[in-house]
Amino acid sequence: MDRKLINYLPPVLRDVTEFKAINDANEPEISLAWDGLDRVMANQFLDDADERGVSVWEQELKIHPKDTDTLLICGCSWCPLCNRMASCRWGP
Repeated sequence: MDRKLINYLPPVLRDVTEFKAINDANEPEISLAWDGLDRVMANQFLDDADERGVSVWEQELKIHPKDTDTLLICGCSWCPLCNRMASCRWGP
């Protein structure tokens, strides 16, 4: 996380020892929360989704992948995820 909690405080409070200690204690937890939020946001889009995000999409859309399927992009021209003209296993 590139944000620091101390930066959200008014300048007059940034040098107070108690506020520094509180922010230092909370920083790791807030950082984890921001990272989780970034992951949730990325999983809303198939281009950025991780394996967990794709599995949620598969459940919602009732897609049953084979054991041999991977998350790799196929490389076809008609697929919105690809840009090259190649023989596509998903092709028409």
